[in-house]
Amino acid sequence: MNYIVSFKTFSRAIFLLLLMLIFSCSLWINDKPLVIKYNQNWYYPIFFNYYPEDFQLIEEINLDYKTLDPRKIQFLINPIVNWNPYQSDMSLAEIPASPSSSHLWGTDDRGRDLFARCIYASKTLLFITFLGVGMSTFLGVILGSLAGFLGGVFDFIMLRFIEVVQSIPFLFLAGSLFSFSSGSYLKTILIISFFYSFKSILPTRAFVMDFKHREFINASRLLGMNSIQIWYFHILRHCREIFQMQIPTMLLQFCLVLTSLEYLGFGVQPPEPSFGEIFMQAQNQFLTAPWILWFPCIYFFTLLLSISSVLKQIPKIVSNQIT
Repeated sequence: MNYIVSFKTFSRAIFLLLLMLIFSCSLWINDKPLVIKYNQNWYYPIFFNYYPEDFQLIEEINLDYKTLDPRKIQFLINPIVNWNPYQSDMSLAEIPASPSSSHLWGTDDRGRDLFARCIYASKTLLFITFLGVGMSTFLGVILGSLAGFLGGVFDFIMLRFIEVVQSIPFLFLAGSLFSFSSGSYLKTILIISFFYSFKSILPTRAFVMDFKHREFINASRLLGMNSIQIWYFHILRHCREIFQMQIPTMLLQFCLVLTSLEYLGFGVQPPEPSFGEIFMQAQNQFLTAPWILWFPCIYFFTLLLSISSVLKQIPKIVSNQIT
């Protein structure tokens, strides 16, 4: 028992640490210095944008801090990882490059730092997952509560529509929708949230169909409340437990589905970092560059394991609040 408690505590600590590191990655993974004193002037590139003219570089078009004259640098603090996920290291003798002191996890097939791309990919993954699951669960609870409360034609059309959509393979249908235009964060969130809202509609509908026959619901009608007021003040508010219980089970599924879509070429598009794109490279470079597979896989598995161990505690907390 002590080992189980220790593992849960350790996994929660790992998850919180990963969250802090992931969402603050622009501070410690970047090709821009945190602070630099150049030619007796102080600059803060991580927080402000500067141009070559600010550093008296008249002939330069793009500002590369690594090419500044070291004789004019009086003070410099670089991030821990001095690479951004889009930057290719043109000084490498071979691409993809194996792990080294300058690239801890090596580089991908375009010379970009693999560690930086994995961290930024997890930031994108968690951002889309948290927002998408919240939107899909909220939409599912709203539609499911309306279907269960109103019944009739609305409930019939809703159920038939869900049956038709669920009969089509998800990846095929989502891929068809993505193929109409290039992928983006908003489009990815909306498409996956739309399909995943069905997972909340059916249990919410079943809950409301039983809940709407409670005595205080009938008493509210006798007191003069209309259907909209009853739905909002009594039905919808009691569905918050379903909202809280559905989120943990959908987060991991959302992560895996999003990664699968990226692997197939949908969702987040290159050059944006994504695990699907990294795993596609790993498939093509497995024999010549195995680090492209092993490091991202271990990190991805650790991230999902820590998320799963933390999310399992949410239903227990909700059930304790209910009782």
